[in-house]
Amino acid sequence: TLLTMERYGGFVARFVGDGALVYFGYPRAHERDAERAVRAALELLERLQRIGPQESSSDANFFLARFGTPSGRGVVAQELMSPGASAPGIVGDAANLAARLQADAPPGSVQISGDTFELVKGLLDYEALGSRLFKGLSRETSVYLVRGVRPSAQQHMPMSLARGASRMVGRQEPLEAILARWRMATSGQGCQTVAVVADAGGGKTRLALELCSHPEMADAMVLKANCHELFARTPLHPVSQFLWTRAGLAVEDSVAESAIKLASLLDAVKLNDPDTLQVALSLLDLRGSSVDQAVAPTPQILRRKQYEFIVAVFRQLAQEHATVLLVEDTHWLDPSSAELLAEVVAALKDAPALVLLTMRSFPPGPALPKADELLRLARLSDADCRQIARSVPGAELLPAETIDQAVLSADGVPLFVEHLVMSLLDERDQANSPRNRRLGGVPLQLAEMMSERLDPVAGGCPIAQGGRCMR
Repeated sequence: TLLTMERYGGFVARFVGDGALVYFGYPRAHERDAERAVRAALELLERLQRIGPQESSSDANFFLARFGTPSGRGVVAQELMSPGASAPGIVGDAANLAARLQADAPPGSVQISGDTFELVKGLLDYEALGSRLFKGLSRETSVYLVRGVRPSAQQHMPMSLARGASRMVGRQEPLEAILARWRMATSGQGCQTVAVVADAGGGKTRLALELCSHPEMADAMVLKANCHELFARTPLHPVSQFLWTRAGLAVEDSVAESAIKLASLLDAVKLNDPDTLQVALSLLDLRGSSVDQAVAPTPQILRRKQYEFIVAVFRQLAQEHATVLLVEDTHWLDPSSAELLAEVVAALKDAPALVLLTMRSFPPGPALPKADELLRLARLSDADCRQIARSVPGAELLPAETIDQAVLSADGVPLFVEHLVMSLLDERDQANSPRNRRLGGVPLQLAEMMSERLDPVAGGCPIAQGGRCMR
C-alpha cells in the first residue's frame, strides 16, 4: 500500500486496523491529484487480486479491498497524541466523506464522489450510483463506481471545452500565424513546425481545436498525440496511446483481437507484414497502468525497429493527405518520444505537413525539433475575458458585477474565467437546494492547478492562506 500510493504522489497518513488514510495534495500538491488517487486505488486493487487466493478457494475474498475517493478542501495539521507523539491529522468534509464512501463501497471496488468525478470525467469507465445522504454530512453526494481507466484516457475533452465558453476570444492573431504556416506547407514549401507556449489555462488546447475546425483545414488529416504528467518517464507512451486510438483498440480486446485491429491499420498505411505487426504489438506493451516504475530497457535493435515503424507510418500518411501532427503538452514528453519526434519531423521535411507542438514555459521539457515559428500566448485583456465569461452558456443569468468579479479574479487566464463563471452558475443552481449545496470558493480544478504552483514557492502557501483569511 505504502509504495503504490507514494509512487502516485500520495501521503499515507495512518493505518487503522485493516484500513489506511491517504492524502493526495499534501504535503506536495499536483495538478492532477484526483486522477492520481483513482489510478493508485485501481492499481492497488489489481495487485491484490494478483496475489490473492484463486476464486475456487474458500478464502477468495481474503485480499479484497475497497476505496472511497472524494475531493475537497481540508486543513492538515500535526495532532498531538499520547504519549507526546504527533501525526498529520485532517479536518474537513472530505475526510468524513472518504470514510463513508469506503464503508459503502462493495468489496474489490473504488467509489468516488461527484467532486472527484468532475475532476476525472472522461478518464474513466464508471457506473453512476445516484445521490446519497451520508451520516454526518449536511448535503447529498453523487456517487460513482469506477470500472477502470480508459486506454486513451489523457485524450478526454476538458470540462471547460465541453461546457464552457462557446467561442475562442483574443487568439485570432496566433491562429492566423498558424494558418499561414499551413498554407506554406501545402504550397510546396515543406513541413512547417510551430510551437505554442503558454501558462496552464492560457488557451493552447482551445487554439488547437479552433485550428482543426477551421474551414481551411477541412481536407487535412489530423494526427493527435497527448503527453501526460503521470507518464513523463514511460518510454514512448504517447506513441502507444496514438496506436490505441488509431487502431480502435479496447481494454477487453484479447491479443488476437488487438492483432487483427492493428493489421487493419497497417493495411491502411501499406505496412502490413508479420515483422511490422510484431513491432507494433511491442509498442502496445509500453502503455503501462502505473507510474514512475522502472521500465526494463528495450533492446536497441527493437527500439530502432519501433522508431523506423512509427516514422514510416507518419511518412506514409503524409504522402496520402496533407497532415497536421498535433502533440499537446510536450513539456511532459518522455525522452524516447522526444528523440523519435525529431526523426519524424526530419522524415516529413518535404511533405505537406504542419507539426504543432503545445507546451508550457515551465517546467522545462526535453529538447524538441527546432520550430519554424514560436508563438507565445499572452494573458487576455479584461475586455476579452468579459467576452469569454459572457459566452459561457447560462452566463446571462448572472449580474454584471458578478461577471466583473470573476474577470478580475481570473487575471487574464481564459481557463480561470470559464471555471469561475461555471462555478458561479453551479452555486446559483444549488441555492434553492440546501441538501445538494456545496461550499463556494475556488473551483477544485483551479485549486489543484494553483496549489501545485504555490507549493514550490518558498512561503507561498502561508501568504495565500493569510490573504484568504483577510479577505
